[in-house]
Amino acid sequence: MSVLYENDNAIFISHEKYIKTIYESVEKDGNVVSYQANEDLFNISHPYVNKKIVKKKGDDTKEDTKEKFQELTCSIGRIKSIYEMVKKELIERSALLVNLNDYDAKGNETALKLSDMIYRESSECDIEGIKGENQKDVAINVTLKNTEFLFPKDCKFYCSNVNVIGDKLGFDNIFDLVIIDPPWWNKYIRRKRKKSNDGYNMLYNNNLLDIPIESLIHDGSLIVVWCTNAKSNINSLKNDIFKKWGVEYFATWFWLKITKKGETICNFSEPPGKQPFEQILFAARDVTKFSSIMDGKVVVSVPSALHSHKPPLNDVLQKFLPKNPKCLEIFARYLLPNTTSYGLEAIKFQHISLYKEQSE
Repeated sequence: MSVLYENDNAIFISHEKYIKTIYESVEKDGNVVSYQANEDLFNISHPYVNKKIVKKKGDDTKEDTKEKFQELTCSIGRIKSIYEMVKKELIERSALLVNLNDYDAKGNETALKLSDMIYRESSECDIEGIKGENQKDVAINVTLKNTEFLFPKDCKFYCSNVNVIGDKLGFDNIFDLVIIDPPWWNKYIRRKRKKSNDGYNMLYNNNLLDIPIESLIHDGSLIVVWCTNAKSNINSLKNDIFKKWGVEYFATWFWLKITKKGETICNFSEPPGKQPFEQILFAARDVTKFSSIMDGKVVVSVPSALHSHKPPLNDVLQKFLPKNPKCLEIFARYLLPNTTSYGLEAIKFQHISLYKEQSE
């Protein structure tokens, strides 16, 4: 549903198309209607400007910095090279809208205004503590606390803190796939929370050790973790958190964010500057079961204007999983079909303000 192009090194996916597909038929008040994402949600037509990082007195010297970020620097070069080849292919296939001269004269302004509106309206409904499910084989429109939400087919959710996930799910609940999108501690998000509702509660790396992943998986389970480019977070995952969970790291993918025109969402920067990509780390108890997952693959997509609205990985990962896999997403902010979603804001991006009902 979401994969538009794939080769050995890269995958091009459309989050926007995925949303349209899973909400093509929705039960509402006894009728069947169709929804798609609000047309401005993915209207990212221009790159954002990188903010210059000002080094403080006492920071690493240039040589120290070069050595410290050697691995990231190598990744940047590889991602650039892969995307240049993929971009040519996408243009030939007309998958990119390279002639967007009149598409959005105001740049990303309409998308960012929509994002502000969605955060404002979705925050008006208190969803903490809510749990629910949709056992039907069709998506549904549901009213909770006088607010409309869309639920995909065959889903379950808990709007709860992760420190009680064992109590909520029960330790006899075992999953084939666990996707985790931790709210990594971040200075930018901390500042953002002081000014608006766009941010979220952040965790320190040590807090992730307390999540009982080891009790929610079996020997053939796949663990997938979204991660920032911060070396401290990556090292913590590989050396401490994965070991506590009883799994072994074996591969990293990169989510490269691009505009509708195919430009990267921001420039590649000299580390530790901001990059147009995030990392996706893979781990398992038995890594031999996932030898077909290639290290270094680049997942390319146009991002939503909403902060931390990650693209769905279900279609991408399906071929590595058993038929009808049992899936869990932790720190979720939206729901997926055939998935249990867990997090304080698990249904935040199911709020009706993200979607547009289609007329016949």
